[in-house]
Amino acid sequence: MNLTPIIVIGTGMVAVAIAFIIFARRKGGPWRYLILGALVWVVTIIVKQLLATSLEPMIYGALYVPGELWASGSVLFYIYVGVLTGITEVLLTWLLLRYTRLGRMPWAKVLAFGIGFGAVEALYLGFSYLISIIPAIVSPGSVSETGLNNLQLFSSPLFSFPLIVERVNAILAHIFCSALLFYGVISGQARWLWISFTFKSLLDAVVGFAYFWGTQTLPKLWTIEIVILLFGCVAWWGIWKIQQRYALAHIAEPAA
Repeated sequence: MNLTPIIVIGTGMVAVAIAFIIFARRKGGPWRYLILGALVWVVTIIVKQLLATSLEPMIYGALYVPGELWASGSVLFYIYVGVLTGITEVLLTWLLLRYTRLGRMPWAKVLAFGIGFGAVEALYLGFSYLISIIPAIVSPGSVSETGLNNLQLFSSPLFSFPLIVERVNAILAHIFCSALLFYGVISGQARWLWISFTFKSLLDAVVGFAYFWGTQTLPKLWTIEIVILLFGCVAWWGIWKIQQRYALAHIAEPAA
């Protein structure tokens, strides 16, 4: 049983996270803001999972039309998936930044926060892949037929490579959305909150659609990954533009 592709995916995601963390540190980002971003991600994910557990069965039953991906109810369900992410990962973060002194920080700390937010997700997913192969190593005969089929899917670099690149785009999206929130705080303009909310909600709506469409074939996987790549490109451009605005903002960091 060839486990190399799974190892490559897991280590690749971890490497992406580490590379971004090193970048943040070299740009002057302190460890405490990297850790703060990671902690905020953990809290928002816990809240999202709690809400999803209580709301999703009811909303799924009311909206989603099995076998009809583009039915109006199904599309509304994908939007719900995205909006739930917007409510938890964006609105909750905004409340933290808006009503504490944490939101008025210079660019290096903003960058560190966003990278911490995204890197911890990449680390979580990367280590999840690595942990998932332990049963196959310890007891190959215990792996189910479904597990074997999944391993076969990962055997192609064309399947594993885009999953690693996806983490780059996801971290860029997290940095962009976080930077928008910080800039919204220092500028006193709520529109930046809603831009962040809309961007991340749309991105996760795509992920919600992908879950039901399935990405078990290369054409489907690459279609979804190209869409996510477009989000990543927009995020990269947006980070650059927000950084320019920060350079003109002259942030007065609050005293510790």
